[in-house]
Amino acid sequence: MRLRRLFVALALVLSSAACTELKTGEISLDGWTLEIFADPVRRTYLPGERLTVFAEVRTGDGALIADPYLEWEGVGATDEGEGFFRLTDNESVALIRCCMIMGEERVCGEKELPVDRYPPVVVLEQPQPGDQLIISDEGTLRVSGTITDTNLEARLAVYVNGRSLSIDSSGRFEEEIETEFGIHHLIVEGTDGFHEPVTQRLDVLVADSYLPPIESTTNFVLEDTVVLRLGQEFFDRLLGGTHLDPHERPLLAKDLASILELLIVNLDLASLLGDLANFDFGDVLTFGVTSISVDDAVVDFEIIEGEGLSLKLNINDVFIGTTGSLTLAIGNAEPRVFNLGGGISTDLRAEISLDVTVDPAGKISSSFTIDHVGIASFHPMFEDDLGE
Repeated sequence: MRLRRLFVALALVLSSAACTELKTGEISLDGWTLEIFADPVRRTYLPGERLTVFAEVRTGDGALIADPYLEWEGVGATDEGEGFFRLTDNESVALIRCCMIMGEERVCGEKELPVDRYPPVVVLEQPQPGDQLIISDEGTLRVSGTITDTNLEARLAVYVNGRSLSIDSSGRFEEEIETEFGIHHLIVEGTDGFHEPVTQRLDVLVADSYLPPIESTTNFVLEDTVVLRLGQEFFDRLLGGTHLDPHERPLLAKDLASILELLIVNLDLASLLGDLANFDFGDVLTFGVTSISVDDAVVDFEIIEGEGLSLKLNINDVFIGTTGSLTLAIGNAEPRVFNLGGGISTDLRAEISLDVTVDPAGKISSSFTIDHVGIASFHPMFEDDLGE
């Protein structure tokens, strides 16, 4: 039988395109590989499932060996012949091994087939979704729970935001992770090495302390505070800035930013200029602002930690009505008079910081600082083309 195998092996080597090293009295399989495939291809298989199994043998330079002589064996799987294996009825990891024998040498391969019914069960004990936690002196947050699986050969692992946690022999995990003040988004994943990870997502709030609510209510007593009725949209920030519909009746401002938008759009801004609305430089230049209209304004509020309120203004489609004239004389030419009546179309941008304080008597005062003002666009629309 061994002599027959040797002749078969020599025939395979001579008939293949691969170049193999022949040694005196034996055949070298250096660099040869044997890879096992299972059909169907899945991450896990059910107990008792029947599979088709086959192997590919390649020489050191990648040439495929046709119809090699193979010997099969299985642990946790029964060879039923003609390329079929029956997996064990128990949850385990079946191992199928295959060898191609050529003379005194052989090239072998093996394949693990996870036999498993269900993914693991992850029970998160701490924290729970929505927990309000006190940050520890070490600046950490405790994560604890258990992971279990009916498969005794499961390769259990737990991750929190991608970080691997230690698991004891009973499947329990408990570890401190670094944290800081604020809302924390946690992703807890458990896997048995076979199925897709089991995932739990939760948000928790971490702070140094919390105010106790008034008994039988969800209200709190706050000392030395300023009440700003900003509206729910201010906190949700589902959309950037205000989005009022000017055609809505009645026109409803739901938060402080929307109120400011209404003021900007409807104020008589020209009257606020006072004497600054008119310039008179004798026979050279006269210029006056007759009206200011705003078709669209977007106001965006933000609370910046340690700095207070930040206000951003986008004032669009501003039309400034104008009147006046400009007289220019170039050289000995007759002076030319340019009509500055008509208007100017522009878009404005501004960033303003607000500081709201309360004195000991309870009086509220505020101040603001203009951090940035810019002109996004500027289009003269004078009645006289020469003026433009």
